[in-house]
Amino acid sequence: MVMTSLAVEALVNAVGSRVSLDWEKFERMRPLEKLDTLVHELNISRQVAQEPWTTLRFLAGFRNDIAHAKPELVERSRVLPEKAIQKLEFDTPVSALEREITVGNARRVHTAVYTLKGLLTDALPVSERFGIYTDAWTHSTEFLE
Repeated sequence: MVMTSLAVEALVNAVGSRVSLDWEKFERMRPLEKLDTLVHELNISRQVAQEPWTTLRFLAGFRNDIAHAKPELVERSRVLPEKAIQKLEFDTPVSALEREITVGNARRVHTAVYTLKGLLTDALPVSERFGIYTDAWTHSTEFLE
């Protein structure tokens, strides 16, 4: 999930470097500001309350939480019979941030970023797509017009 969150910024930078008229200004923006700029400049239709946009906002928050993690007291008190202790010795309490790191969330953010990549590259002129979007396993790398 961390790498996927970083991939969003790499993707918007790759597309932004081809679209933005003021790269220095664009480069200093936050990832969601960059994405908003690209959506506007590429005239991409967006319903902010629908996928992939809701998951991308979640992912941006997750990225910020990871990058700026704060201490959190995590404690749990349980009274267990002695024989149950061995079964639970690795059952440690987790923080709120750790609870967000699940297989389901990992699949969800991967799907959202993959969808975003398609939306951004489909909005680019064909000549600007090379190096951002290609499936060299099943398609030719030639430009299609």
